[in-house]
Amino acid sequence: MALARPFGERRPTDGVIAAVAVLVLTQLVGLIWAVIMAGIIWSGEVPDPFTPSAVVLLTVGLWAGYGIGSAWLATSLGDGPGAEYGATIKLADVPVGAAIGVGLQIAVLPLLYFVIGRFIDIDPSESARELVNQADGVLDLALLVVAVVVMAPLVEELFFRGLLLQSIDRAIGPVPAVLISSVVFALVHVEPIVLPGLFLFGVVASVITLRTGSLGIAWALHAAFNLTTVVLIRAGVI
Repeated sequence: MALARPFGERRPTDGVIAAVAVLVLTQLVGLIWAVIMAGIIWSGEVPDPFTPSAVVLLTVGLWAGYGIGSAWLATSLGDGPGAEYGATIKLADVPVGAAIGVGLQIAVLPLLYFVIGRFIDIDPSESARELVNQADGVLDLALLVVAVVVMAPLVEELFFRGLLLQSIDRAIGPVPAVLISSVVFALVHVEPIVLPGLFLFGVVASVITLRTGSLGIAWALHAAFNLTTVVLIRAGVI
């Protein structure tokens, strides 16, 4: 199941150390960037509720850390993202990933949260619904779609299913890699209410990535998953 490396013939632990470094630096850069943006644009106070433009501005630091950090490591220590992470996509990956992403969002996650809801009162769509409903007009909605359907899947898959997953896989094996990378993926999204769903999402994307040796289906899956969320919210379904 393993994807051979990353980073050529280096020690298996080198990739894990590099991944942890990118994760920590990304969170730090993201925090500093958000503080700067809040200070410059909103006079020190982040808007509440968030608008799509605010979310994009505040998230640029995280995107840069995940994307640039992962790509730079793959290029400087290895043979580039394509060789090290399987960062390629084929036309056939798109319908497969899209079907899985839509299925997760409209069938699997509702079932998961129905079960959880038997024990605790939760609304896993609350934050996403607040954000999507803040999109006022075509341009605002287009900005939101670009952010959550293009940018977020691109950089998050490159790091979580590229650098992090595959580094752990090479060091200690596929099962710990899938579980650990999925836990981290869920935790960095901060909100406890969405942790179960994001963990399950991470497991599915991770297994597919290791099975196929490519990020292609995971990219399509992530994009379709997020797009389905936007569509369902705008349609008033969730």
